[in-house]
Amino acid sequence: MIASAYRILVVDDDPNDRDALRSLILKDSSDEYHVSVADDGEAGIRHFLAESPDCVLVSYHLPDMNGEEFLIRLRELSGASAIAMVFLIGKDEQMLEQPLVRQGTVACLYKEWVTVTELSHAIHNAIEKAQLQRKVERNRRLLEIQNTALLRTELQFRVLIEQAPIRIAMFDNRMNYLATSSRWLSDYGGAR
Repeated sequence: MIASAYRILVVDDDPNDRDALRSLILKDSSDEYHVSVADDGEAGIRHFLAESPDCVLVSYHLPDMNGEEFLIRLRELSGASAIAMVFLIGKDEQMLEQPLVRQGTVACLYKEWVTVTELSHAIHNAIEKAQLQRKVERNRRLLEIQNTALLRTELQFRVLIEQAPIRIAMFDNRMNYLATSSRWLSDYGGAR
């Protein structure tokens, strides 16, 4: 395995399906992927928590849980909001596709018809989407921290102005009062 290889976890209870998926993944480029397998949801969750794969391919129907339960448990136990996941569903399970996509799954592929190209695109799209979601989440947390710091600074300025022994006022960009000193109020009026 090279250092930049994607780590893929295949979770499927059917050994033939696991082998077929592994073969399809490696047909794309055997140097680009390292594939691990799990035969049920619990084993898949344990592997994910221990190894943090880049993408999870999971059969919707597992012996111990369904794919939706797998996704929910994985998010709860890992604390990860963005997980690169592709569901593998049967051709008669089209009704599962939209609810899974709404929960953050990038793709649902039909096990019976999946091709190397579809699988490769789904894996790459899932990884890219998860990376972007994590970046957005990091930036959101950073903005919250910066916003809190700005609010704290504004409060400090308000207190400083209100307690100043001179005439001073702080206005917003529309020239509305934000804070005034008592000297300003006594000399010019205005609002506190």
